[in-house]
Amino acid sequence: MDEVKDTVIGALKANLKGVTVLTPVVENAWTNGRLHFPVHRVEIARERDRYSIQLFSLSKLGHFIEVPKELVDEEHPLLFKPYEILGLFELGTSQTGYKDSSDLFKAYCEYGCFEAIFDKVPNEIREGMFGISKEIFEFPLETKLKNISEKPMHGYMGMIPQLPLYESLCIPDLLNPQSLETFANIFWPHGNHHFRNLVKSYSNPLVELDEMLKRMILENLGLKNHIDELMNPNYFLFRFTHYKGSSIISGDENNKTAGLGGHTDGNFLTFISQNQVNGLQINKNGEWIDVNISPNSYAVLAGDSFKAWTNGRLHSPLHRVTIAGESDRLSIQLFSLSKPGHFIETPKELVDEEHPSLFKLYEMLGLFEFGTSQTGYRDPCNLLKAYCGV
Repeated sequence: MDEVKDTVIGALKANLKGVTVLTPVVENAWTNGRLHFPVHRVEIARERDRYSIQLFSLSKLGHFIEVPKELVDEEHPLLFKPYEILGLFELGTSQTGYKDSSDLFKAYCEYGCFEAIFDKVPNEIREGMFGISKEIFEFPLETKLKNISEKPMHGYMGMIPQLPLYESLCIPDLLNPQSLETFANIFWPHGNHHFRNLVKSYSNPLVELDEMLKRMILENLGLKNHIDELMNPNYFLFRFTHYKGSSIISGDENNKTAGLGGHTDGNFLTFISQNQVNGLQINKNGEWIDVNISPNSYAVLAGDSFKAWTNGRLHSPLHRVTIAGESDRLSIQLFSLSKPGHFIETPKELVDEEHPSLFKLYEMLGLFEFGTSQTGYRDPCNLLKAYCGV
């Protein structure tokens, strides 16, 4: 990536009249996420050489960065494990820590997805999320049905005859505190601070990852001037999904049952984690490929709206979920959308004689509504083209 984050306690950078002081990763960790560390970079636009002097403040070798106990409580759960700065430096210079953004861009163009090994969400937060997800799905159906919305794909989904294993709940407009409060009150009318803090601790790093990936994609397309256009209408859906073990219905552990049929997502990016019960599959050239998500990683998929916005340059993968065996599969998804009322339109820089316009202007909610219609339901694999193809 061109964008990097300093991993020391203080970075001072000279300018004409003083210094620029940056808060780096270590202070973010030591304060348990209270201080923000900025993504920053250097661009050279003239022929003149640029000279810079930096003073980096570190801890001594062998000293471990550890969050003070005073900064950890129910409202602020622990976000980072103790670590040594040199270990972080070594990771930053490894293949894992420094991934060429062009490789990720190529993966999105060819496959439409990749596995992101991302440990900014601590294991205890992930485990807590799947624990509370299991608890939510154990509530009576009449309670879960209160998760309703007039907008398509924004509420409870389940009781579908063709998909007897599938059940899903949604927190719409995740960045709006009232949305999270409304969802929590369905299941805990007297409030549940622990649930709200878990969701925030889990989702906030993924929202940051969403921004980082969008910036990377736009930079590879030469569209840095469109970053604000893509970021400003940000809107997120947060889903809890439960697939019942198929042997409950089929009686055969070796028989894979459809948990969710083949489809593409209509949004920009989707981040998927699971409780280590596999089942996600991606279709590549007519072949279904198993996606095995490791404990500290996420499957990140491009959606139809990113395909449309890039005029077909990004691939939106056909994917499905199959279930085999008695173990229930729990999955958590974060969907990045544009706000209702915002229209998806391909930048003029991506349309030329070699790349004619492929899609008409459309609103994302309109695509969702079409997907839930009889016409859209008949062919979910070609939804985008059927809805707004030129």
